[in-house]
Amino acid sequence: MDAVRLLRRHPGVLWRASLDGVVVLPTAGEAPLHISSPGDALWALLEEPKTLGELAGQLAEIPGVDREQVVRDIGILIEELLASGAVLSGE
Repeated sequence: MDAVRLLRRHPGVLWRASLDGVVVLPTAGEAPLHISSPGDALWALLEEPKTLGELAGQLAEIPGVDREQVVRDIGILIEELLASGAVLSGE
């Protein structure tokens, strides 16, 4: 994934916080996505456009979190969110 590409939530995506994460209704008409904790922290950060590097840096500030593991894990989630239309990317 391109570390300088800006990522943000699609403004038309419906979502709700749940007890154990976030439920997102993608724009592509797919089934709702459940983003469990700590992925919900990523969803919160995507309210404003950020690069993958910025997201990883902010999530890695959580005590005991390994930055390289964060990059691997959020890359997978970001790709799923992009494919569903829940997240947009741009320059």
